[in-house]
Amino acid sequence: QALDKLGKLQESLLSLSVCQNNSKKEDYDILEKAILDKMYTCYEGGLSPASEIIGETKIDKPEFQFFLHYIYWVKSKGGMLDKVKLKYFTPNYRGVVANCDIKKGEEIVSIPRCAMITNSMSRETIIGAQIQKYYMDQFYPNMNLLAAFILGERKKKFSDWETLIRGFPKSLDTFPIYFSPAELKHLEGTSCFQEMVTLRKDVEEDYKLICERIPAFKEFTLDEFFQVRFLVNSRVFNAKINNMQDYSIIPYADMFNFKLGSDMTDWEYNDEKQCFRITADEDIKKGEEIFVFYGNKPNFKFFLFYGFAVENNPYDCLQVEIPFQPADPLIGLKEKLFGYNNNPRTLKINAQADHSKFKKLMSYLRFNAFCGEEKTLIEMKNAWDTVGEKEKERAPFMAQDIPVLSIENELAALTRLSEICAKQLKGYRFKYEEDILALKNPLLPFNEKNSIILRSSEMNTLLFLSNLASKAMQFLTIKETVVESLCAGNDKMKPYFQTIMHLKKHQHLAHIYICLLYTSDAAD
Repeated sequence: QALDKLGKLQESLLSLSVCQNNSKKEDYDILEKAILDKMYTCYEGGLSPASEIIGETKIDKPEFQFFLHYIYWVKSKGGMLDKVKLKYFTPNYRGVVANCDIKKGEEIVSIPRCAMITNSMSRETIIGAQIQKYYMDQFYPNMNLLAAFILGERKKKFSDWETLIRGFPKSLDTFPIYFSPAELKHLEGTSCFQEMVTLRKDVEEDYKLICERIPAFKEFTLDEFFQVRFLVNSRVFNAKINNMQDYSIIPYADMFNFKLGSDMTDWEYNDEKQCFRITADEDIKKGEEIFVFYGNKPNFKFFLFYGFAVENNPYDCLQVEIPFQPADPLIGLKEKLFGYNNNPRTLKINAQADHSKFKKLMSYLRFNAFCGEEKTLIEMKNAWDTVGEKEKERAPFMAQDIPVLSIENELAALTRLSEICAKQLKGYRFKYEEDILALKNPLLPFNEKNSIILRSSEMNTLLFLSNLASKAMQFLTIKETVVESLCAGNDKMKPYFQTIMHLKKHQHLAHIYICLLYTSDAAD
């Protein structure tokens, strides 16, 4: 009888969600509370199959009631969620787990277009249309469009999107932008800290510009704008809808967590069915947590936009500034060729010598450290100017395709790399060895642990490049037979040393390399 009563209560809640738009808000809230109270009573008495919806971990009554309502709201829009459930692994960590065995290729969830908030919807509002008008003047126009729509809906007495918006996290205290002064000390000296400062400034500039151009936007405070902007960043999907890229907030889909190396799922918007679908890329067992792909991102992006960092992240990198040397006799010509606004140049670097980022780094350092004839620099620029139009579209001359020129120039470039790494490493408050030891502590606070993961990964990259530069400089001044011992045990360095070996064997060809674009395989 109790189970039958619960089933009827669930049907009542679903029916109430369907007719939400036709009810007075006060009447709706009273009815919803009454139904949820009765459902919670059944749950407390152990009669509810709520674990099939929410999971086994006990959560607060208001939270439980809200997510029951949230799930039925999504279902009332036509969402298909029967194969999954929300589960609280700890009071602060929730995820989506399989409610049954799911075969590879099966649909896991389906969310209809009518339950999604998209940029195209925002453009149809008065403020959204005005933000779109000044699209090119903003740092993050797509995020601003979604933020403006959500801010507008939050101000309404009654909104069709109230349930979705209430499902957003209440706190962003794991995001560095909201760290306390004590927590920020753990990020001092990191590339992430500088990125955060720049990001804060850019978001503030966007807010000021929007308020200047659209006075009505001043009803939203900077703090409100900040909060929603970062909520949007952490939950947005960039999907192709009706053959157009459209940034979207998608209920329930934004509750799937990320795991490095997991290829469990794929997602896309299905134009034919007009819904967002997550499908299984492998067999998934009942009770297993289901992850979605957030992209191949460095840790500073994961941390700034999602509030976590990833250990042993193969896509991690950091940004460094590389200015021209003040005493460089060719600095005037270099700035003219390269562009005065690009000094110092900021580059992303990582711990992989066979990666495009490392090739761009060494290419620029060769240009930066060059001290030969002026005509050689001009030839570098001319070589870039003569490539096909399709290639030139990617960027103006950025000295990113300069091959090895000579042993002397390579030594100068490696010296600059060594100096840059040493300077960057001095900026950290902690040593690499201290961080590795600290990560073994299972009681580290969440924010401190993620800060250390990020910081130690940056230092590992700098130490790798510093070590590579040191060994390469040794190799350039000793016999080739020693090369194997120099890079023994580190295959990541071998591609670069192969380039150096090629140079040493063919020094007489060095000058004609100036007119060649750096290929993916330097040894060729």
